[in-house]
Amino acid sequence: MINKNLETDILYEICKGNDADISKIQMFLLENKTSEVMEGFMGKLAANRMCGMAYDFLRTNCLLTELMREYRTVLEAVYYQGVHKNRLYENEVKKIAEVFAENNIEYVALKGAYLMKLYPDGVRTSNDLDILTTRESVSGISSVLKQMGYEQGFIRNEKFVPAGRSEIINAMLNRGETIPFVKYIGNDALKFMEIDINLSLNESPNETQETVKQMLSCREKIKYSDNTEIYILQKADFLIQLCVHYYKEATNESWIARGMDKTLYKLMDIYLFCKNEMNKDFSEKFREKVKKYGLEKECRYTINIVYKIWGFPKIDI
Repeated sequence: MINKNLETDILYEICKGNDADISKIQMFLLENKTSEVMEGFMGKLAANRMCGMAYDFLRTNCLLTELMREYRTVLEAVYYQGVHKNRLYENEVKKIAEVFAENNIEYVALKGAYLMKLYPDGVRTSNDLDILTTRESVSGISSVLKQMGYEQGFIRNEKFVPAGRSEIINAMLNRGETIPFVKYIGNDALKFMEIDINLSLNESPNETQETVKQMLSCREKIKYSDNTEIYILQKADFLIQLCVHYYKEATNESWIARGMDKTLYKLMDIYLFCKNEMNKDFSEKFREKVKKYGLEKECRYTINIVYKIWGFPKIDI
């Protein structure tokens, strides 16, 4: 009988990185080298977008040889494609940041654009660039993105489908985001680049508008690549946005139905971000801002899940 709890436990352990119990992971690999358990484990890695992380971890800790060659080949291929994909992605983000700076666009980059820098290269990839801005800035952003070759629409069956005018207007009026802006890149590692323009912290068009403006007013500029700088949220706000975004997806019926509600990499992002930022001052500032924005429910829900998995961070909200 397959012990699915064991597979999940080892996956959580790998996510700890330098704090992981190496002997525990090695024992798991030795005892299940050719078993159905290992097949299930590989499936969990793929489903949670953790193949690159597993490869980097096992290579760093000299454990790759404990895997069957076929499994090593799969993990290696995913990892190196991730390295290549990140170069393409970073190059496009760099171009966008430079154009936004030239046109004085008020924005912050969310999630993956910054978070991938916290991981070893190739481990954390992203399929899109999430941007948070105000309604007043959408027209300017739309104009410069179109000049760069972006069109509003959707990727369906690996093909671009343009959005109709009514779809674009409806999204602006009834959702907290625009229809995605898409550009054909044409590489196997990154066929399309997608820009998601967020106007709120959730999908409500007006509910968090004031909070967004407050967050943008204290945004931070960081070095991104070479001489390029990008704007991100102040770190406490960055964590709040991650928590609210996770809560939104974890409690969304359509995401739950598609099994996309609790993908592990989203929780790993929060865990690693907290490992990098957490101290007494940060914790207090985070709690203070959560209360100020009235987002206790969303942040408590998410932080508690991360704590139950890894025993960190401990934040009373």
